[in-house]
Amino acid sequence: MSALEDAAYLFRRSREEGRKAETAVQRGASGAVIAAHRELALRYRVRALAASSGTVPCLDAVGAAFRFPASF
Repeated sequence: MSALEDAAYLFRRSREEGRKAETAVQRGASGAVIAAHRELALRYRVRALAASSGTVPCLDAVGAAFRFPASF
């Protein structure tokens, strides 16, 4: 895969993990489960930013901003 494809994949995974974390909060999952999803989201985001570095500034294929829920 190219750097752009890698970055797009990693950004997508970051958003997926962020949604999983929010879903876990809503269903009242344990703090460990919520933290694990948030950590994975952050790790994917960091890797995506590193992969996109030098290709497209702050690439996010759909323009979605990465945000932790207010409960974070």
